[in-house]
Amino acid sequence: MSAPARPASPVRGQPPVVKQNFKPVVQNDAQVFMETVRTYIAVPLLVLSGGLFVTSFLAPRWGSVSKAAQGVKVPDAVHQLAPSEIGPIAFGSLLLAIVFLLSAIYLTYDSQIKPTIVFAWNVFLKPLVQLWTHHHGDHQARLEAFYKDQASVYDQTRRRLLRGRSTMLKLAAAQLKQYYPAKDHPTPLSIASLEEKSLHTTSYKRQLYRSLASEIPKALPPASKGTEEVDGSASPEVLPSPPDSPEVGANIGLGGVSGKTKVAWVDVGGGTGENIERMNAFYHVSNFDVVYLVDITPSLCEVARRRFERLGWANVRVICGDAEKFEIPAEDGGAEGVEVALITLSYSLSMLETIFPIVDALSQLLSLTGIIAVADFYAPPKRAPQDPSRERSWFGRWFWQMWFDADNVYLQPHRREYLEHKFATVKTVSALNYIFWPFIRIPYYVYLGCRKDGLLSPFALDEIESAVALTESLSASVAVGNNGSITSDASPRLTPSNLFRSSSDDDFSTSNDFVPGQDSPRLRPTELKRLTSTDRLTLAGQGFVHGQGMRWRQPFDARVIPNFSTYLYAFAWEDPRTDIEALNLQPDDRMMVITSGGCNALEYVIKGIGRIHCVDMNPCQNNMLELKLAALSSLDYADFWQLFGEGYHPRFRSLLDSHLSPYLSSHALQYWKTNSGFSNLFKTGGSGMAVRVFQMVSRIGRLKKHVLAMCEAETLEEQKQIWAEKIRPVFLSNVLIKVLDNPKFHWVALGVPPRQMAMLLEEGTSSEYIIDTIDPVIEQTHLKTDNYFYYSCLMMKYNKQSCPTYLKEDGFNELKNNPSKLDAIQIHTDSIVNVLNTKVQAEELTKVILMDHLDWFDRAMLMDELTALTPKVKTGGQVFWRSAAKYPWYNAVFEELGYEVKAIQIRQPGSTCIDRVNMYASFYVGTKKPVSVAAA
Repeated sequence: MSAPARPASPVRGQPPVVKQNFKPVVQNDAQVFMETVRTYIAVPLLVLSGGLFVTSFLAPRWGSVSKAAQGVKVPDAVHQLAPSEIGPIAFGSLLLAIVFLLSAIYLTYDSQIKPTIVFAWNVFLKPLVQLWTHHHGDHQARLEAFYKDQASVYDQTRRRLLRGRSTMLKLAAAQLKQYYPAKDHPTPLSIASLEEKSLHTTSYKRQLYRSLASEIPKALPPASKGTEEVDGSASPEVLPSPPDSPEVGANIGLGGVSGKTKVAWVDVGGGTGENIERMNAFYHVSNFDVVYLVDITPSLCEVARRRFERLGWANVRVICGDAEKFEIPAEDGGAEGVEVALITLSYSLSMLETIFPIVDALSQLLSLTGIIAVADFYAPPKRAPQDPSRERSWFGRWFWQMWFDADNVYLQPHRREYLEHKFATVKTVSALNYIFWPFIRIPYYVYLGCRKDGLLSPFALDEIESAVALTESLSASVAVGNNGSITSDASPRLTPSNLFRSSSDDDFSTSNDFVPGQDSPRLRPTELKRLTSTDRLTLAGQGFVHGQGMRWRQPFDARVIPNFSTYLYAFAWEDPRTDIEALNLQPDDRMMVITSGGCNALEYVIKGIGRIHCVDMNPCQNNMLELKLAALSSLDYADFWQLFGEGYHPRFRSLLDSHLSPYLSSHALQYWKTNSGFSNLFKTGGSGMAVRVFQMVSRIGRLKKHVLAMCEAETLEEQKQIWAEKIRPVFLSNVLIKVLDNPKFHWVALGVPPRQMAMLLEEGTSSEYIIDTIDPVIEQTHLKTDNYFYYSCLMMKYNKQSCPTYLKEDGFNELKNNPSKLDAIQIHTDSIVNVLNTKVQAEELTKVILMDHLDWFDRAMLMDELTALTPKVKTGGQVFWRSAAKYPWYNAVFEELGYEVKAIQIRQPGSTCIDRVNMYASFYVGTKKPVSVAAA
């Protein structure tokens, strides 16, 4: 089908003029309504105000004058009103006159009320009138009738109603920056230099992926030609440098990652063009060679045309036509000359009478590395197990569908579901628009997706990983022709057709025969095995190009999300220094740990390990680890320290959308969008309750200055003195200990369940346990320079001397400059037993850290976990655990299962603290013995 005709611009460099070939509505109802307001309200108010002005001056004499005129004898008392009566009458008349006059002016001329009246008429009243007048016409006619009278005030009246548009644009811009740099001539980089230590490994995996993705034509050429064009201007073994963030004002000509001449953005239902202007703040519009605003409503297109003429943006085209029939204009190079990097639908999907044809068409229009972004109202289905955050009440589901239907806006659940079916979901966020809080809350969503036929085969990720690590294998798999093209050898292992498959291709061909005229055969697992090592790291991406948000988070059952409202620990409370001394970590170690705050997992990966499985049933706890990983990947050190060192970043919401979002899973992004209003990260979560209690005690006891002095003490002796004389009598008083000695506080604030508390009490009273925990810490560890656990609890922040290694600049740079270390992390939101049974291979694990959670179990639960764990631990592998008991009862169970159990530390009253936390009574390691030895 042909593209809609677009007349050439009469002035070079100016946006084209949109030909309005639609018959306008004759009757301007909004103007009639405004005239009615002026006639029947404003004019009488003006008359009344004038009369009242006169009244305020003449009222004192009206009584006597009127009586005298009738020849009536008036007593002297009536001839003149008393002074006390004149004031109220004159003042009241004058006040009413001013009120009426201002009301008349406000109704007639005020810039705020006029748009509101126009909006109210067109959105609320006019549709009701049309229910009786039976307004007919095609889709374009109905939209034009609806928007024509309000086109001039559309932007002004929709800013509060259409929430989520800026979020959509910021998320889309952040994703675009991953694949569409803003520089004209990126510095070339040869594949041979990928192994240099100074290079960011995962960045170049992405660049290699982009290079390979660029070779895929929309329709493969006949095999007899033997070549696939890449980029005739450059050698195919040269890759671009990592993309930089676009510079505002840069006048670039990207040329596209697929070698096409232009990069485009298509704004479907763009209306007045406000989204395009707004996008300029997040991703400069000049980054696109051409921007197409496609809208079916002539009156809105006219507003958009005037907007871009005013802005002088010559690369923006306003096309008035049906988006379903939209094609890239021939004068811009057509579909073969333009790469569509971005498609946006801002509150336009719900305006379409049927969505299936247009969504299908857009899925073909979008490039393999492109993004589709949608913001719109929605009405959820009754149950949404795949995303409980979108569920609403019965009234919310029913009312908004009925309400918007009167304006021909359709919110059926299948609209969002089909979008998610047709595209691979990159990000999705559900929210409520509190127009008049708390009464009116309209549900809306933001969605980012990419093409499903850009999905990688299960083995293609391994190939790209191997291409980075084993450049010789890459060279053997791809032959470079003299004309700058890539040719397949006898066994086409790394051709673009091997890398990509349709989402419907569930099976792989086992034949290695190449048939001319057909697609290249897919790689068999045996072929790929030669290119990869058994201990390789899987490439970030989870199978599609914009999948770096699932780089660490493994898929999980979202139905667990409503069971958890927050995490327990924002920061870990197990001392990693003691762990690392006992672990003796090696590069080939494969670990399993409980996520907790995620701090210790980062300590381990700094040392360099092969794999670490972070497991937690609480999705919020894993959201915290994801946030730290995303921040390490996207922020500079100053912002990273501000957020996690100081506990608060004033621009956190902005950073979340513009920097962190590409590296967060949808569930984590949804959580942090909902919980972005924290004032201090150290006061969040369950452990934040304990921090708040300590702060409250400090205020009540007037200890704040003493706490500050103790935490900033230069010497250990000074710290001990302040503690003993000023703080200990309050913090460790019998009254306070008794107040806090209750099961709810133990669990919510300290993470100590009743079963563990019972083990603790077997060793002594709770008062004795607290004293034996805290006194040695204050007396033997220096808070300011070493013990960041208690320093952060008292100060609600870290300092750069006393903080986890990943928060120190050297540790941050180690992870920032070696992102492959972060690739060792896999985050599982499930029970340990399920992860062991489904995600871990037999004898895979060399080190396992179970923390103290075995204290929570009875014997049956313990046996379930340990019998699942033991086959997964390599012979000679080690399992570490802490306990509130000095000699936990389950040590014997480990011995029964073939472990050699050894105490690393056991706390004794009056002795030195076992680590900087000192909360546990013991620390053990169990080493798995060979089967023959265990049996004996």
